[in-house]
Amino acid sequence: MPEAIYVRNRILLLCMIVTFSVHCSAQLCNTNRYIDSTFSVTKTYNIEYQQAKAFGSIFSTPYFLDIYEPTSDTLTYRPLIVFLFGGGYLIGDKLFPPANDYCTYWAERGFICVAVNYRIGFNSLFTESAERAVYRSTQDLQAALRFLAENRNLYGVDTANVIASGNSAGAITSIHNAFMEQSQAPISYQGFGFGLDSDDLGGIYSSGNTFWNNQEVMTHGLISNWGGIIDTSLIGDAFDDYIPTILFHGDQDSVVNYNSGHPFGYPLFPLMYGSVPISSALANNNIPFYFETFENAGHEPELINPLYLDSILMISTDFIYEHVLKPEVISVTGNTVSATTLSENYIVNANENFIIGCVNVNNGAVTNINTNHFDILWNSIGLDTIEIIVFNNILAKDTFLLPVNISDICTFLPLNSFNNSTICANDSLIINGTTYNVSNYSGTEVFSNIGPGGCDSTVTISLNVLPELSSSENSTICANESLTINGTIYNASNYSGTEVFSNIGPYGCDSTVTISLNVLPTIDTSITVLGLTLSSNQNGGVYQWIDCDLGSLISGETNQIFIVDTDGNYAVQIDDNGCIDTSACYTIVTIGLLKNELSDELRMYPNPTSGQITIEFSKSQDEIIIEVENDLGQLVSSQLYKNTDVIDIEIEGNTGYYLATIKNSIGEKSVFRLLKF
Repeated sequence: MPEAIYVRNRILLLCMIVTFSVHCSAQLCNTNRYIDSTFSVTKTYNIEYQQAKAFGSIFSTPYFLDIYEPTSDTLTYRPLIVFLFGGGYLIGDKLFPPANDYCTYWAERGFICVAVNYRIGFNSLFTESAERAVYRSTQDLQAALRFLAENRNLYGVDTANVIASGNSAGAITSIHNAFMEQSQAPISYQGFGFGLDSDDLGGIYSSGNTFWNNQEVMTHGLISNWGGIIDTSLIGDAFDDYIPTILFHGDQDSVVNYNSGHPFGYPLFPLMYGSVPISSALANNNIPFYFETFENAGHEPELINPLYLDSILMISTDFIYEHVLKPEVISVTGNTVSATTLSENYIVNANENFIIGCVNVNNGAVTNINTNHFDILWNSIGLDTIEIIVFNNILAKDTFLLPVNISDICTFLPLNSFNNSTICANDSLIINGTTYNVSNYSGTEVFSNIGPGGCDSTVTISLNVLPELSSSENSTICANESLTINGTIYNASNYSGTEVFSNIGPYGCDSTVTISLNVLPTIDTSITVLGLTLSSNQNGGVYQWIDCDLGSLISGETNQIFIVDTDGNYAVQIDDNGCIDTSACYTIVTIGLLKNELSDELRMYPNPTSGQITIEFSKSQDEIIIEVENDLGQLVSSQLYKNTDVIDIEIEGNTGYYLATIKNSIGEKSVFRLLKF
């Protein structure tokens, strides 16, 4: 696709980029470009735009167009109006009336107008040949538009504002160019029969030249004078059919029928639908249009009576400006009810990019104008209307009127207020020199000349006086716990008192707290150790025995008594009415030497054992008694040994723990705990 050329969102002129100067805005706002005749006209004739084969020719010949443009125009790109002459596709030329008057009119108003010669001629004995004449002229119109788009910088063409127009056959071509897609073209364009109409005319956008990459140049407006279409279903079936259209037709037209019929009443010409059914199709598809019927007028009456041309141009001017060229202000946001001395900001929203040219107001001063917003300082009361004039990139303008109502500032913003402050019982407020407290808590105060514009302010006072705050603290704590209240530590030895908390209540009031704590009894964390049995000396509570070496709770050991089966360090955690304390760790040896009173060294091995135990002494013993008891305290064996330093014994019985007591002749003994597996 070709690059975008000059869309409506381009910034306007240099003087409009940031803000309008007084001179620039006044000059623009007081002109009606595209409506009033403003320019003289420069005409350039016979510019070649394509080479194409005419009907009946095997050779390509050049075709030309004439350009009418406003003289000394400083606008870089101007809206384009293309005019196609009438003549039934059999006669005609770009200079035929009303081309000169028509294009001169538009150029005087700031348009660039182009009158185009297109291919004419067909075999009137064949309907298909007439269809091909319409198709060829549509190709030529697109070739002319491609040429102008390609040379947009040279001729100052705004490709975002292209209006096609024509008389009679020229109008028929303009209509089909607007609404007929390539896929909807009559099959006859591919050739039929033998002879002059047998060749394929090719695509609509690929004939005559290769400008604009042979892409379609869209039209944005349509002016049809005495035109028609071969099928009204072509209108509105494609996204690019939304083309504002203005139709002019005489209700007595016998050449191109006002309703429908064959041109000239000749049945071999294609059936043509005139402006009446075209307007219905436009209405059904919500395409903007205007239909002007010239009552009792025939075909192209403006060629005889110039008043018809005057009407066509005058009506077309307003329609094209309103529906094609000008921006549309959608809304202006800002306060429409305000007051003197207030500055208000107003934001303009439009359907395309724009810049504000002028803002006119009676009751205020415009202090700032930017691209899409402005400020007004209101200085007089009364009803007023803000007139906002905005411009788009081609200097088409829209005017928006915003009614406003301006009041006196003191009436608009009465400074009445209330003071319903809440204060503590011992506090006071001084308002406008008057002291308000628990005994004087209501009244009215007038503050003079303190508001905008020197307005007074009236304050109605009604204070809410709070009672003194007091409470008690009767918490229950454990004997080993404490509470810090307002910086004072309360515990088992200091469990009552009074504290005053300053500025912590609602609205900064003080709060008095009376403390009387309930201190629970101390937990006894001592443990009695009897062999492998550990007993907590705390009666009552929830017990949990702890493996100190692993730092973990012993699963299932929650009784007051705990029998140890593994060497280690053990403690108990006690929970009594929610108070928790933990004992010291106690060391328990489960196997090996538990007690040794013998003066001689000895050792016993292996331990654990499968049953066979060896006891070695550092020297021979005169007499040794060895007693073995099981874990239930039952004597398993008792044996006397003499004059030996090594003793082997066999532990009879089941697997489990055994106590081996070794005694000598003088009453000394050692105790071993054994594990048989």
